[in-house]
Amino acid sequence: MKHLKRFWNKILSLPLFSKLVGVNILLVAFPLIFIVTITYRELTMLNQKEFNKYSMETVHQVSNSISVIFNELNLMSNVVLTNKNVQEALSYPKDGYEKEKLDSYKRVNSDMNVLFNSRMSYTSLFIYGYNGQLFYRGISSADYYFDYDNYLSELLEKPSKKYMGSHYREYATDGKLVFSLAVPILSTSDFKPLGYMILDLDYAYFNDLINDINYADNSDILIVDENQILFSKYKDNVHQPLASSFRDFLYSAPSGSELFTGGDETNFYSFCPIEDTNWKVVSVHSLSSYTNKSSTIFNFMLVAAGISLLVSILILVPISSAITKPLKKLTALMASVQNGNFNVRFHPKYEDEVGKLGHSFNYMLSYTNTLIDNVYKLQIAEKEATIFALQSQINPHFLYNTLQMISDFAEIGDDGEVSTVCGCLSSIFRYSIDGKSPYVMLNSEIEHVENYTYIQAIRLNHRFIFYIDVPDECRNIMVPRLILQPLVENSITHGIFDRLKGAQITVSAILADHILTIRVWDNGVGIPPDQLAQIKAQLNTQSISGDFNRTSIGIQNVNHRLILNYGPQYSLCIESIPDEGTTVIIRIPVSQERSDSHV
Repeated sequence: MKHLKRFWNKILSLPLFSKLVGVNILLVAFPLIFIVTITYRELTMLNQKEFNKYSMETVHQVSNSISVIFNELNLMSNVVLTNKNVQEALSYPKDGYEKEKLDSYKRVNSDMNVLFNSRMSYTSLFIYGYNGQLFYRGISSADYYFDYDNYLSELLEKPSKKYMGSHYREYATDGKLVFSLAVPILSTSDFKPLGYMILDLDYAYFNDLINDINYADNSDILIVDENQILFSKYKDNVHQPLASSFRDFLYSAPSGSELFTGGDETNFYSFCPIEDTNWKVVSVHSLSSYTNKSSTIFNFMLVAAGISLLVSILILVPISSAITKPLKKLTALMASVQNGNFNVRFHPKYEDEVGKLGHSFNYMLSYTNTLIDNVYKLQIAEKEATIFALQSQINPHFLYNTLQMISDFAEIGDDGEVSTVCGCLSSIFRYSIDGKSPYVMLNSEIEHVENYTYIQAIRLNHRFIFYIDVPDECRNIMVPRLILQPLVENSITHGIFDRLKGAQITVSAILADHILTIRVWDNGVGIPPDQLAQIKAQLNTQSISGDFNRTSIGIQNVNHRLILNYGPQYSLCIESIPDEGTTVIIRIPVSQERSDSHV
């Protein structure tokens, strides 16, 4: 008793984790042991019962089917034996009466054709007389060479019917595998032997008959006599001799079912006799199929295991809930904080260690919120200052080029062009200095680019054509201010500037999967591969490092602002083929609500 108490105290002194694990293992292991013990016995009994029933039904069904066939052969043989024309034909002497024999032969064939008309596909009948005359052979086209002294004398030595197991008939040139019924023909008047007949039943008929019975692929049905196998699903087994131990097993009782080990194999056998013969039908199932028939017991095991598991859970949950529930709640709050939600708080029910931990958690969240709010506001201010600074770089660059063009027109006295260009320039300035928001609708960007390209077209004597291919569903989507004009300016300056005719610039846009894709394409000189690789490397470096050069203009300027607004994954993409043209692609994410409202 003292040792038991000491052992129990050691268990209670284990860490909480160890105690919970130990209780869980105990509650799960005990039901499983109980289930395995009970179901093993149930499995053995049920398998034996099911296999006995199934196998015995199978062999009885085959035996009855074969008995029906043999009964039919018996009836047919009786009809032939007592047939008046057969008796008359076999009574003629060996020599003479040729015309009478021929007429008798025809009558016999006519009678037999009527009798066997529906059975010719699987049955053959041969009638021979001791007078040397073949009277009937059905539809067979084989030649026959009965040797009475060496073959039939032993077969027909007794005036009784004799069943012959599967054999290759030696009395016909086709050597067909058949089962046979051999019967002497006696005179109905004085019972003297007149001849003999053999009814052959095609082996394939037995094969079709047994294949109609549902049995597993790894099983077999045999027909055996005391010496050999007469029929098998596997034809290579036919005429194989029976081992003495297996023969003793099959003939130790009229019928039965049990396991038998022969050589290295153990199979489940069921057998029963065939009426009027010494043959037996044997069903063979491999040991694997015998042991796999356990679906019912398996379902029983699942139910029992489920009940045991439920009992284990019902016992374990109340014990562990009081200990682990506060910890689980605190873990869930920490996961929520990890996902960005800093507004959660832990409300301890008790002032124990977990409660003190909860108070510390709440203080940490409050302090963190204060720090994040200050840092976030500082980052937003810095970001907005950077974006506006980058936008402001564009205006002086474009202003210089445009004023130079106006000066050129003024020198040649073209006041109309000066007025038009000044109007477009006024619109461009008004658009550029309207800094209420760094974001505008795409339609405003398009109008701004149209004013810009009008000025550039006049400057270049209309050497290029400018196209806009933007559907209405895209025009009301908000985009960063001044992202198109630097790209179009880049196409004019570096792409088509030296082309004297046929120059084109196209701005197109599509909206798909909440992504607005804008393409600025020109058919200018393109970018050499080494220079294109250098540009892409610079853009990629900016996307990864976030190191923005505030003095950059054009493509780098737009790329900087896209990254600041939407992240590195939305940086510019440039595709170019020398002497064919260049395409610059902008991708802007559009929220579901905004895309729906702008369509």
